Amino acid sequence: MLEKELETYDRMRGGLLSKSEGHFALFHGESLLGVFETRLDAITQGYSILGPQAFLVKRIVREDPPMSFFAEKEV
Repeated sequence: MLEKELETYDRMRGGLLSKSEGHFALFHGESLLGVFETRLDAITQGYSILGPQAFLVKRIVREDPPMSFFAEKEV
């Protein structure tokens, strides 16, 4: 899910970094729908434009932070 949006972000990252590093980009399919100062602004606009359809909001950064997962041991 959202593979097309992630590919679009990767393809556009260089241009986005030069103009909007640290902001949040809104993607649907292969389209960039806008760049916003806050994640909330991007999400709000995504729902306004697309309703309940899937969309991606991605922070524009040089390197994605590593993701960590852990499982709690049941006692």
